[in-house]
Parts: sequence; C-alpha cells; structure tokens
Amino acid sequence: MKVMPKYKHELMQKHWDDIQNGIIEPYETVIVTKNGTRRDIFVSHKDLKMKGEKIYVVSMNDITERKQAEEELNKYREHLEELIKERTVELNKKNTELERFNKLFVGRELRIIGLKEKVAELENEIKTIEKSNEE
Repeated sequence: MKVMPKYKHELMQKHWDDIQNGIIEPYETVIVTKNGTRRDIFVSHKDLKMKGEKIYVVSMNDITERKQAEEELNKYREHLEELIKERTVELNKKNTELERFNKLFVGRELRIIGLKEKVAELENEIKTIEKSNEE
C-alpha cells in the first residue's frame, strides 16, 4: 500500500512513485520562488524508519550559481572554439602564402644556380678560345 505523506513538496510529486519503490536517484529541477525568481535545485531523498514509522528525508540544495557558472563556462568555451576556428583559417591562409613564396624562392635559387653553371661554362669556353688564339 502506498501512502502519500501529509506534507509533500510539489517537486516530489512526479518522483513519488520512484521514492515509494525505493529508487533514490537524486535529480535536478527548477522551482519558482514566491517573488518569481527561478532557482535550480538538486534534490536527494532517503526513506528511513524512525520509531517504527517510515519517514522520508529530503535534501534540496540551491545550485543556481553553479548552473550559471557552468553556462558561462560553456559560452566561454564556445567562444574560444570560434576563435580557434578563425585563427586556424588565418594560419592556413598564411601557410599557403608562405608555401607559394617558398616555391618562388626555391625556383629562383635553382635558376640562379643554373645561370652560375652556364656562366662557368662560358668562362671556360672563353679561356679555351683565348688559349687557342695565343697559339
């Protein structure tokens, strides 16, 4: 037989069957105070026997500030992730530009090396021609 307690907070209403069946999972909920303020609440409960009578002990903790801090941290994390994405795009553009410049400079250096080799060949030919003219 399930007996409803005389004074039961409405938060427990939806969890009453679980409580009666010995399920003691804590839960979070939102309440509205008399002045209209919403508060996040962590609720845990336990059934006990006292002087042969079954009683229910309910603990409710206001976790509003913790929830607000978690939300702020999530917003900050999301903002940081956006910044990281933006910076990554910028870095990828810069890397692409640097790679392009690097290819240009490497190509230029290879042409300079080729030209130096050609100049050396031409100098050798000139020396050979001058020697043959002296003879």
